[in-house]
Amino acid sequence: MPAVSIVIVNWNAGPALARAVATSCAASDDVVVVDNGSADGSLEAVMPAPALRVVAAGRNLGFAGGVNQGVRLARHRHLLILNPDAEAPPASVARLSATLAETDAAIAGGRLVNPDGSTQAGFTVRRLPTLASLVADALFVDHLWPGNPATRHYLGADLDLEGGGPIDVEQPAAACLMVTRDAFDRLGGLDETFYPAWFEDVDFCARAHRQRLRVVFEPRATFPHVGGVSVKTLGAGAFVRIFHRNQARYVSRHLGTPSRIVLTPCWMAGLAARAVAAQVSGRRADAVSLWRAVGDCVSRA
Repeated sequence: MPAVSIVIVNWNAGPALARAVATSCAASDDVVVVDNGSADGSLEAVMPAPALRVVAAGRNLGFAGGVNQGVRLARHRHLLILNPDAEAPPASVARLSATLAETDAAIAGGRLVNPDGSTQAGFTVRRLPTLASLVADALFVDHLWPGNPATRHYLGADLDLEGGGPIDVEQPAAACLMVTRDAFDRLGGLDETFYPAWFEDVDFCARAHRQRLRVVFEPRATFPHVGGVSVKTLGAGAFVRIFHRNQARYVSRHLGTPSRIVLTPCWMAGLAARAVAAQVSGRRADAVSLWRAVGDCVSRA
């Protein structure tokens, strides 16, 4: 079985980072942490280890930039991209690597689980976004009618996420994503224009499918995952603005101009509703960020 390099990008992940690094060093002899200018002391709390190398970027390279930097330093053929709020049990890392070795897959995602062991359904693996799923998200249809067909399909509600072996999927979460070095290089790494985060992994998987690279999900490889650390650090309003900007970039690239035209008024209406709700509830900073997101829509229309 090929050896695995683990790449972790840290940006103010707090105490979660130390747990991610400790489990990673138990699972691999090559762990690279790229720190994007964190100011919360998370890097200082990490215990040194022979397997660990730390790159202090001194600034925020973004998630894609940090991953690309880490991969350039990684030594092995199999590359595990791991969020700083996830853990890497050695048996799960080995299982994911074995799945890549035993199949013709280029990318494999592990099963992200909550502290109680339950699967993070709707997040750990999804299908690629469609016009229908994006409209449902923009106009709160997925909140008002969670079981609507577009959202169920997008979230992979019909997939068996706890089965006995790997299944072909469209988009495993980048919180725990293993890729062969050949595939990573062939795809040119993650696209750093999706800055600072979100949708770079969706774009990566979409480009992989376009090149007919196989992407699988391995339910037997389980990885504890907290989630939401970056959102808490940014604040809800700033998160939505960044998320929307990168979502629009993804739509332009992969779904085309007609979808962008249809989605623009939906995005504006949804963002404006969120901004008003933030104002009413007294979340001024979030409201400002959300109104700026509406302005971004207008400027790109």
